[in-house]
Amino acid sequence: MNILPSFKYSPLNCETNDIRLVRLLEENSGHVLSCQLQHFPSASRPPYLALSYTWGDPKDTVPISLNDHSLNIARNLLSFLQHSRHRSKSPITFSEALWFDDEPLEPDGQWLWIDAICIDQSNIPERNLQVRRMKEIYERAEGVITWLGPASDDSDIAFAVIRSLGRATIQAYKATGKYDPNAMVAVGRAFGRKEWDAVQKVFHRPWWNRAWICQEVTTPTKGEKRAMAWCGHNQIDWDYFGIASVYILDAELERALEKSENISNMRIRTLACMTADRKTLGKNRVNDLLHLLGTNRDCETSDPRDKIYAFLAISNDGQEIQADYEKPVAAVYTELATKSIKRDRRLDVLGYSCLEHIGLDLPSWVPNWSLKSIANRLCLAGYQSDGTFRRTYHANKGLKGSIGFTGGGRVLRVKGFVFDSAILVSWSRTFTSLSASEIMLRWRAQALHNGPNYVTGGTVIDALQHTLCADIEEDDVKLSERGRKVNPFPQDGGEEAAWSTSMPLLRATQNRKLVSTLGHYMGLVPELTELEDKICILSGASVPFVLRQEGNHWVLVGESYIHGIMDGEAVSTFKASGREIEIFEIW
Repeated sequence: MNILPSFKYSPLNCETNDIRLVRLLEENSGHVLSCQLQHFPSASRPPYLALSYTWGDPKDTVPISLNDHSLNIARNLLSFLQHSRHRSKSPITFSEALWFDDEPLEPDGQWLWIDAICIDQSNIPERNLQVRRMKEIYERAEGVITWLGPASDDSDIAFAVIRSLGRATIQAYKATGKYDPNAMVAVGRAFGRKEWDAVQKVFHRPWWNRAWICQEVTTPTKGEKRAMAWCGHNQIDWDYFGIASVYILDAELERALEKSENISNMRIRTLACMTADRKTLGKNRVNDLLHLLGTNRDCETSDPRDKIYAFLAISNDGQEIQADYEKPVAAVYTELATKSIKRDRRLDVLGYSCLEHIGLDLPSWVPNWSLKSIANRLCLAGYQSDGTFRRTYHANKGLKGSIGFTGGGRVLRVKGFVFDSAILVSWSRTFTSLSASEIMLRWRAQALHNGPNYVTGGTVIDALQHTLCADIEEDDVKLSERGRKVNPFPQDGGEEAAWSTSMPLLRATQNRKLVSTLGHYMGLVPELTELEDKICILSGASVPFVLRQEGNHWVLVGESYIHGIMDGEAVSTFKASGREIEIFEIW
């Protein structure tokens, strides 16, 4: 067998905005799959398809022949290329298209853009430039192929279910002119445990965990052409996934059918949002960079810098950040936090931070985006029932002051005041040695420590019920309304085990503790909060923050909800006291 020489990339011409495209060749080079790679200037690119896939284990590589030279690629990518070469007709026929152009995408012999092949990954300047152009590359593609991997675990059955749900929605829309969740329920009842288990397994494939999929799938392609999801030899229009996922949520199929309780809600919710964002990209407030980073924090990346870079191009406000893989990770994270504060004159970005900066030399106020398990962000803004988009909380209402930086940009200087101190801090709801119901009962006992009446009026139990959901109910399109409450306590008229079924409660209390303060207030604080930590109102911060004093400086513990001071009440009390504003230096 002939041994091929190693492939060497030639540089791209930046003046003509060159990209590389690859295509499969009809003949293999011995037993190795053969491909052709070619440079194309921006003005003369041929039609091409872009691929969205997961790299898999970077050590598990296999060789291909590229321009008669050897290049190692990930095994999962080789699987896609092999399926492209030998793709038989899809088990799902496309002749009965009702809405979309369902002709399957045929990449065999067509030009493809595949990042692992078309970007010289060892060339950092080239990698920086190509990542910045990624959105434009996907926009100019004729279509996007989403490769979920080879067929397995009844994936053909899952695709049939998803397409049936999508078609039912389209049929109902064509008949009535509106979307009808009941049509989905009727179709869904026809499927049994085997079918819903198959759907569950498709939604748990590694592709869903990738950070880059949000850009790859939501970016409208050339002429609004579609993306196709591939699994083995089976193709289905991506929009069927989106329709099915929206109505799995909206029609509450998990409850109505009692057959899909194991389907990952997070993956379905993410898919539904991505589908909606494809139509509103650049117009919707939920495409702000910080929001995108927060809602996709659990996504996987091979490079921690991509936790930010993967979302720059699809955000409304990410243009100030440029992908640069030569910068240390800590510098990338600090740059984002600093620019966000300077641009908005607000401290919203601090809500994504916590004290755990394992492996990174970061100030406490800079979020470590490589961390996944932190408290859900309090909903600082959202769409109200009247359709307006506005701030949810106003704890700093009436407080004016400056925000600045010292210490080479590592020290945040902000004006504000200490409102109260933590004197009782409960177990976290996620503390593993106690059940969630036991935690809730302990929280109730702690709340009643100072008697049945709350410091700002009303009963302690009523204040606790508002506190447990941070006074809002937030749904999957980020609707936030104040004045809400939940009641997880059977002895107070609540339903048994309501703590496990109330999504507002679960979101608000995740990785948080109940705090009781010296001034008899209660609230939700980060799980790393300790006794004598301070509840502080800061200029530019619409929620109170927990700070810890260490010598002559402070460290940020995290954001908090303190019942009774979320609309400027603490500022009014402070002004009446005659106290002086402090300057906090947060390291």
